[in-house]
Amino acid sequence: MDDDPHRQTDDRLPNRLAIEGTGTPASFEITVDGTVEVERTDVPAGAPVTSGSAAEGAIEEGTVWLRFSGAVLDATVRNGGAVAEGSAADPEIYVVE
Repeated sequence: MDDDPHRQTDDRLPNRLAIEGTGTPASFEITVDGTVEVERTDVPAGAPVTSGSAAEGAIEEGTVWLRFSGAVLDATVRNGGAVAEGSAADPEIYVVE
């Protein structure tokens, strides 16, 4: 993911996180101790909602790129109404440098 040609730079939000769908519908919530914004998305369902230090959305396929300041405090994935922990159906979440 480091070679993403659409990557933007933003000194206010120096960190980058990618959420990649695995083909199974899931929702996610990301909380940081700074600010989070959507950098870009190619998810058919649309961009996640961000509010200050939190982002939430749905993903099945595609990738959502978020930029944030601070550290990730929490990353929660829900699949089929239950919290999915480590299943193959979970979207992949990466902090990208």
